[in-house]
Amino acid sequence: MGALVRILVLAYVGYVALLFVLQRGLLFPGTRQASLHAVDAALPGVEQVWLSTSFGRVEAWFLDGSDGSPASTVIFAHGNGEVIDHWRPEMQDPADSGVNVLLVEFPGYG
Repeated sequence: MGALVRILVLAYVGYVALLFVLQRGLLFPGTRQASLHAVDAALPGVEQVWLSTSFGRVEAWFLDGSDGSPASTVIFAHGNGEVIDHWRPEMQDPADSGVNVLLVEFPGYG
């Protein structure tokens, strides 16, 4: 019984040590991803917009799906470890359907 307890304790300590070593990658998974920013911002139909806030400027991309007439606008904010560059292709469908899309970047990302 004592050997089993030792094995379980060692396995637990090893698991905790592994989590400690890998914690940055688990909490911030997007830090090693290359940005497609220069490529995506130059795509047709994407207007780069800078929003003024109390804590500085925030980048956003506007996809105009309205053809000049009034239309609904979807404001999209990405998740942890992502940048607006990753969501540009997925937001093309709503823009093609006549809906404006505003992709807002979180400060400190992208």
